[in-house]
Amino acid sequence: MPHRLPVAVRRTGPSGGRRTPSVRHGAEAACGFTVPERPQARGLRLTTALSDRDDRQTVRHRVFSALCSSLFGFSSSFPCVSACTDQGFLLESPGISGETDMAVVTVSKDRVSLLADFHPELATQCRRFKGRCLGKAVGWTFLADQEHNVRGICRTLYGVDGTPEAWADQCNVHVQVEERDIRAPVWRQFNADIFLGGRHIAGVFGPRQALRTGKGVKFLEGAPCCAREHGAYRLAVPDGAVIEIRKYPRAALAFLSEALRGHGALSVA
Repeated sequence: MPHRLPVAVRRTGPSGGRRTPSVRHGAEAACGFTVPERPQARGLRLTTALSDRDDRQTVRHRVFSALCSSLFGFSSSFPCVSACTDQGFLLESPGISGETDMAVVTVSKDRVSLLADFHPELATQCRRFKGRCLGKAVGWTFLADQEHNVRGICRTLYGVDGTPEAWADQCNVHVQVEERDIRAPVWRQFNADIFLGGRHIAGVFGPRQALRTGKGVKFLEGAPCCAREHGAYRLAVPDGAVIEIRKYPRAALAFLSEALRGHGALSVA
């Protein structure tokens, strides 16, 4: 049986009378729908109060946006709904203002630190050299004699050597999807998100596996699709899609171009 959302807070009066709803869910006021007193067995039945000119896609967009805001507390700095497709909602992650993707190595007297964005291979590579993760604020730490190996991790995963200067010169790039490698496709993944050139391109969000884009990534043409089956999912980006990757370091353009060999074309916006 599907989980039911909380629709009201009921309280019993001092006289022990009948309980009446006192607080309605904030999503009602946000998008103008009402929730019945007794939800149906298959979930909530949402009655919209929109005009006749609003189409079904607008209704879905407003309802889902309101539910995300009310249930999960999404704000402008967190994933927002950028498209409504037949397969679900596409969440776009614009990122926090002033924050950029990075992989920076800091060398001190007794240790080497690596502060980097998430990559599915990052933990495996760091543990090869006895790295320890001390949280998001500090990142990974290593012994002082591992500086060369740590910078090698940055070059392998992100295409830069870990110096702050490599991230000073950035640009926006456009990627034309054209998958030609059937043995190791980049744009088709099973139970995994899509990464390219050290950047998160697309993936799923939350237990209901809503589609989302990576931080600083926008689909100009086309959109990712997700096929769900028996608790697993297949994620794919169709040929012909055009993706914009914002604030990509120019020092890593050759690395990105090499990663796209057999998978698409690259152009600087």
